[in-house]
Amino acid sequence: MVYGRTSFQSTVRVAGKVAFRYGDYSDTKPLWAYGGGSVWLYDVATTNGPLLLRYSLPSGALEQRVPMPKLFRPVLAAEDDGAWLMASPEGGISGEQTAALYLVRRGASGPTVVRREARAALWLVAHAHTLWVETITGTTTFLLWRFDGTRGKLLHRGTHGDVYNATYGAGALWGVGNTAPCGGRVPVLRIDGRTAARALSPACRASADVRSRPATSTLVALSGSSSARSSSASAADEVLTST
Repeated sequence: MVYGRTSFQSTVRVAGKVAFRYGDYSDTKPLWAYGGGSVWLYDVATTNGPLLLRYSLPSGALEQRVPMPKLFRPVLAAEDDGAWLMASPEGGISGEQTAALYLVRRGASGPTVVRREARAALWLVAHAHTLWVETITGTTTFLLWRFDGTRGKLLHRGTHGDVYNATYGAGALWGVGNTAPCGGRVPVLRIDGRTAARALSPACRASADVRSRPATSTLVALSGSSSARSSSASAADEVLTST
């Protein structure tokens, strides 16, 4: 990425070639995500309008160029079938009260609106042929969805966000949970992404003075690095249980 010294115009290069030039402001920063052997790049303020580009990771060749809606500060994720975008709470499309969840399939000339209901997406996590997204509607309705292709299934409905900085690894979703159930300590949450009927757990068994309540998964507070703990299934099994 090359920043303009005397203007707010910047340039993004891939494999030494110009991908696009864009107006570099606080709400126009480029986004990128990896999936299916490709890197996807999005920016709302290129000199050719909002664009989503797909490049081959092995060769760096441009494989797809898709004009997009004008999404400021969206969230972006990619998997084997394509890229997903949705407005974040900090961005979106001016004047719209509900946000669309977009899927851009590999080889498609435009995005598909998969769902339009929520105000924004808190996060998107993609793996293989699946997407998970937690959305917010108004200020108190939080929904966790799983999408296999365009087929969506609601996993959880709540009145507050349960998972932050979500990612996928060792066969499950991982994220930082609410600190309140853990006496102020930051818990790590594991969610079985294949189970559609289970709710997120408010239990934390890391502190001796905190009794775990019945739940579908267990929150724990780790004194070490959460990324190191979640990198393998065997390490995760040492600190996480399901009931």
